[in-house]
Amino acid sequence: MNGLTLHEVFVDLDTRFGGIAPRVLDDAGQLLRFVNVYVIDDGVRFLDSLSTPINDGDRISIIPVVAGG
Repeated sequence: MNGLTLHEVFVDLDTRFGGIAPRVLDDAGQLLRFVNVYVIDDGVRFLDSLSTPINDGDRISIIPVVAGG
């Protein structure tokens, strides 16, 4: 899996398990506002977002934001 970007991982996952992309990406192909994604322990919004490189063994965590009152 070396050399892939987070975007390529999402495309691959959506190809193999249809319906994943709309749950994490908006219509413009950007991360949804209320979804946080981490590679290892770093938030991708503070890295290269969907261009963040992914290597073999990297753990990707997709965490929906919980809000309310």
